[in-house]
Amino acid sequence: MVGRLPEWFERVPWPRWVDRIPWPLLVVLVVQACLSGRLLWADTAFIDEATYLYAGHQEIHSILTNGALTVPGANGYYQTYFSGAPVLYPILGAIADSIGGLTAARLLSLVFMLGATSFLYGTAARLFNRRAALFGSAVFAILGPTQFLGALATYDAMALCLMALAAYLAVKSSQLDDNRLTLLYACVAMVMADAVKYAVLLFDPVILGACVLACVPYRGWAQARRQGYRMLGYSATMLGALLALGGHAYVKGLMYTTLSRAAGTYSVRHILLDSWGWVGAVAVAAAIAVIVHIIWDRQSLSRTLLCALLAAAVTLAPLDQARIHTLTSLQKHVDFGAWFAAIAVGYLLSRVLPAARNRAVASLTLLAATAALSAVTMVSAAQATGLATEWPNSDATVAALSPWAKSGNVLAENYFIYIYYLGDNAASLDRWSDTWELTYKDPASGKELTGYAAYTDAIMHHHFTTVAVSYGATSATDHVIINAMKKAGGYTRVVHIRFGPLWFDVFHETNAK
Repeated sequence: MVGRLPEWFERVPWPRWVDRIPWPLLVVLVVQACLSGRLLWADTAFIDEATYLYAGHQEIHSILTNGALTVPGANGYYQTYFSGAPVLYPILGAIADSIGGLTAARLLSLVFMLGATSFLYGTAARLFNRRAALFGSAVFAILGPTQFLGALATYDAMALCLMALAAYLAVKSSQLDDNRLTLLYACVAMVMADAVKYAVLLFDPVILGACVLACVPYRGWAQARRQGYRMLGYSATMLGALLALGGHAYVKGLMYTTLSRAAGTYSVRHILLDSWGWVGAVAVAAAIAVIVHIIWDRQSLSRTLLCALLAAAVTLAPLDQARIHTLTSLQKHVDFGAWFAAIAVGYLLSRVLPAARNRAVASLTLLAATAALSAVTMVSAAQATGLATEWPNSDATVAALSPWAKSGNVLAENYFIYIYYLGDNAASLDRWSDTWELTYKDPASGKELTGYAAYTDAIMHHHFTTVAVSYGATSATDHVIINAMKKAGGYTRVVHIRFGPLWFDVFHETNAK
């Protein structure tokens, strides 16, 4: 039997609490910790990591000093352009960063991802059995995006863990006679997950549906619907209260980053193919699980619908991003849907493996399942390594820019990386601008300029003391800036180094006007 402990272990007179420990789950968590742990030092901070951690430090400072917090070049406030509440994960991440730097912040994410796997185990055990829970948690733990999120200091891991907690409590509430508090806690966890990362809103209907369908075998359809109405009412009230408390800035951020996000330029085919590479195997296995459930457990309509709901969840993020033609954070978002689909896959494996009565056939089936999981682990490990090292190492560029970024106005692509690493050696935040977008008021006419015109006019008026370009994602803007500096005169190139596959140039203004 899967999950059975060795006989010698069971004969040892352990304390009672030892018997309650899900030892197979601990093995899965150790494997997951090792897979993600190897990525903790794979690369320097990603731009999102640097941004959220630095913002967290600022939020803490703002709270302690009761001061206003503004961000130049970002429509005024973190709330207006962060895709999650800046007073939640960024503050926790900053606390971890203060204790042990970027590594500690990434370890915090690993803890959250281990929590998500544990809640998957608990949810699957309640819906099906411990065998399904073991297989499901193992499938989720070895996925490339799961490994990646366990070594990335962003709010994704925290949001996924809270979403998993909400799903677990929602399912648990359906099996309790007095479930009022448990259902309320499930709503709190779900709303907190939404607040940490707004994109989790996409999966709220899945949690709500799971709450209703899991309740049917215990209380019937009428009671299940009433429980669903209660959960919907609680969570909607909480979300409304949080938005009212946050005010216009948070509503603006929610609309800008999630509900009314600007469309990209990637094709639907490109987005779906990328998603297939990360979670395609889980999607196929989950779809097969639905078919198996229809064939072998068709007498339980609610459980078949629940299995179908869990399987369909893995398609939500790819389809939503295909709708707006964007790849932004897709490698992270697919893992949220994969969490639900892994439960269905766990059911499939638990149902198929014991189906073979012949010992030889059962052994071959188990061997095939083990080989398949091993193959997925190897492929996923390579994927996770690629995801964790896809941005150039910034050690050289930070060191090169350090002597020139202590004062004056600085223009640099993804400047939060430099501010995060330079700390007190960097100019104050209000003196930094990005090569992604700029708004500049012409000092002569008072006209507010944007785009290329803003960069050209700012350079012509020697607004920037230091300019750093890397000819990468904003190469078109970089060339405009270079041409403007040639016309303006007074700028000298002081750094010229190789930056990954790119060149990194730093220009310093030597003829202030």
